[in-house]
Amino acid sequence: MAVIQTENEASFIEMNGPRYFIVDGTADTGDGTGGTGTAAGGEATLQQFGDSTMALLATTEVSDESQEYEPDLVVRTTTWTFEAGTEVYELTDPDGNVYVMQSYSRIVDRSLTAADLPALGDRLDLPEGWSYASRVLDEPFQVALSPDGAFVVQDDLRNSYQRNG
Repeated sequence: MAVIQTENEASFIEMNGPRYFIVDGTADTGDGTGGTGTAAGGEATLQQFGDSTMALLATTEVSDESQEYEPDLVVRTTTWTFEAGTEVYELTDPDGNVYVMQSYSRIVDRSLTAADLPALGDRLDLPEGWSYASRVLDEPFQVALSPDGAFVVQDDLRNSYQRNG
């Protein structure tokens, strides 16, 4: 990790997994001119990290102030799609913004599985005014991006959700 941190002039390295994406697909909403990597509609930008080759999919600013249930902007033009009949899991903040789960994580709870997600709200330490719910979609659904990209929050188990709009 120290070698990767030095090679990339990174202030820190954080492992972000294991993580399991639960979306049915992706849609690129941009024109391919908004950045680098496949998340911006361009050619994949590949980079070597130790023994692993990875593709740049998005960029985000990370600060010491990043916290659970606090939105971070991820600059990308791709968003998530879900098919009719898919069960989705949503956080709603006190202002009524809905965040749709994009991935669950085993960073905090190594035993968490997809089968646990419908009742996950009972396990989360939700801040005042936040709620968790699940629902089955009647029709296909695409999570809308903001004009700046995707606003993403993580819950206290490090599951990730994208704000719809």
